[in-house]
Amino acid sequence: MTEPAATNEFDEFRETAVFRLVCSVMAIDGKATKSERDCIKQVVRDAGFNWTPQAVEQGIDQFIEDIKNQGFSNVLATALNRVHSLRQPKWRDLVLNCMDTIARADGAVADHERQLCDRIRQLVS
Repeated sequence: MTEPAATNEFDEFRETAVFRLVCSVMAIDGKATKSERDCIKQVVRDAGFNWTPQAVEQGIDQFIEDIKNQGFSNVLATALNRVHSLRQPKWRDLVLNCMDTIARADGAVADHERQLCDRIRQLVS
């Protein structure tokens, strides 16, 4: 699942799109558990993103703050609007693997997590 670090602005946009989608999977149940946060850090590292663990934590915190300010539905809609940039096989496979990993991070995949993952799957296919 290792990808090279971003080499241009569009790859950075794609990395952010992947990150925001997996944060959406994490947050759909209204929680951001330590295991989910740790899993996101691992996924970002394994994907080869050039992000420090602190940058990932800050990104998660900012995502949660965005939800508080804008509402989950609005934040999710913005994340889903970026899916078009992830249709190339390497990015599609990355987002699918990452979101499944995050969905399982807390030990169980709830129905709403599964439904969101299914929706993302349809959009990137």
